Amino acid sequence: MKYPTKKYIHPDGYTVTISTGNSKMGEISSVSLPRGITCPKDVPCGKVCYMSALSARPNVRNTYEENLKCYQEFPEWFWFAVEFHCKQEYFFRWNVCGDIPSEDYLEGMISVAEHSENCKHLVFTKNYKDVNAVLDRIELPENMTVVFSIWEGYPFNNRHNLPEAWVDFGKGLPEIVEWTGIRCRHNCTECNMYGKSCWGLQRGEYVILPASGSRKKENDEQEMQLKLFEKWRKEHGA
Repeated sequence: MKYPTKKYIHPDGYTVTISTGNSKMGEISSVSLPRGITCPKDVPCGKVCYMSALSARPNVRNTYEENLKCYQEFPEWFWFAVEFHCKQEYFFRWNVCGDIPSEDYLEGMISVAEHSENCKHLVFTKNYKDVNAVLDRIELPENMTVVFSIWEGYPFNNRHNLPEAWVDFGKGLPEIVEWTGIRCRHNCTECNMYGKSCWGLQRGEYVILPASGSRKKENDEQEMQLKLFEKWRKEHGA
């Protein structure tokens, strides 16, 4: 199924493009920025980014670059467009591609969430530094979930106990993550329907994501339970 985009075009030529869905999220809107230049410089996922192929397409790349240009040069129009759109939605995803580029950007996201109380907002980020700095002085609104994306070996400081997303490379995860983490089902709409999705993650909770391009059976709940059962048997000598 092909999902259309919604464009907000200012007479001065500035355009904000919002996706109205994709194959994984279903009919959930999102706004994105270019990968790489909006991500922390040393992120280890840069060379294996799941968005590298898609964002290399000229039309997609131009769309994300236009969004960033509007934010940088005409931020009032950028925030108006996103807020106007979110007021018509129940769920919204920030940065399917790219990351939070600055403290100011996160503060703008928070303002949008505060002015669209009907909509639940979600963002995954590795910009731990700027997020921590903002949350040192600003509380997140109840309808906004910020998830720290964790990568094995990449240092992070989660001093505000935000939800965490861990990638399962098949090499083992911290025990608390493996036992309590929610496994991604690759269907955000379905998870939202059942009432337990990334949009509802609470502080101290975890979501487990498959490695890029993986659709392994272990992401199925039953397979995951069997895997943990075998681990339980070994630990209990059963």
